[in-house]
Amino acid sequence: MSRRSNQKLKLFYLSKILLNMTDERHGMTLTQILEELSKYGIETGRKSLYDDMEALRVYGYDVRSKRDRFVRYYIKDREFNRADIKLLCDLVDSCKLVGEGYKRELIKKIWQTGYMSGIEMPKAVVRDTGEEDAVYKNMELICQAMANDKVLSFKYFQWNSYKQRKLKNEGKVFTVSPWKLACQKEGYLLIGFDHNNNSITEFSVDRMLFISAVNKKRDGEGAFIEFEARESEQVNLRLDCDNDTATEVFGRFGIDVTILSNRENSFEVSVKAEVNSDFYAWLFTKTGRVRVVAPEWVAEGYAEMLSNAARIGAKDEAK
Repeated sequence: MSRRSNQKLKLFYLSKILLNMTDERHGMTLTQILEELSKYGIETGRKSLYDDMEALRVYGYDVRSKRDRFVRYYIKDREFNRADIKLLCDLVDSCKLVGEGYKRELIKKIWQTGYMSGIEMPKAVVRDTGEEDAVYKNMELICQAMANDKVLSFKYFQWNSYKQRKLKNEGKVFTVSPWKLACQKEGYLLIGFDHNNNSITEFSVDRMLFISAVNKKRDGEGAFIEFEARESEQVNLRLDCDNDTATEVFGRFGIDVTILSNRENSFEVSVKAEVNSDFYAWLFTKTGRVRVVAPEWVAEGYAEMLSNAARIGAKDEAK
């Protein structure tokens, strides 16, 4: 690249240097900045550098200066700080829904945007990720369809007891308007309007095959809005809790819950929560230390779940 071409790229390299190498506690002198620019084949003067940093400010970069023995320049506010980037990478690294090969690539992308020079990047272990990569390709196609307001077509399979795939509905093609890509403990779900039965249906993304976009505008938005409203409906609950569950209760429902009473060994709270299998599973882990006082139908639903579990356990023992 010619020297003249390098000069045209001066602002890009200057912004890269300031983003990668400075923050509020680590500024750079003009001499240090000039040395870094020279590594890219860019020679410039101090006066020109003042003008360049002012141009970056006009563009939107928060370029500032501070004085100790020298005047040092740095970028203060940016889209992400180092703590943000580290947290995002740790979340990706700990996510069980993300394949290790994809983790490595995603962490690398995040790290490169976060001026993490001098900090070791997490090393994800690389394994065979053929099936996992297929999931991410499916997710990309679903996101593209939603962004373009288009319908999807695909085939859907189920597992049998021999770990074999069996196409659902004898291999019939599903035509679905995608409205949401939801992350669940078991994996990702596509929530969309199924054109075959005119209803909102959930599909496991890892069981979708031969996905393609259909040149047709999405349908069923009203049905999806009603579905979301039902799913997110919260119930006013009164819970009687042993004192040693306080950290778990406040951790789940927030510190702003209303405490109705405090007794010697227990306390009663009023909370809002979605009553679903996840809530009942959490209640089950408290082994009777958290009890549903009201509404009665929630307590009855929990009792029925316990009764069914006990009945299944008894049958297994009889065998």
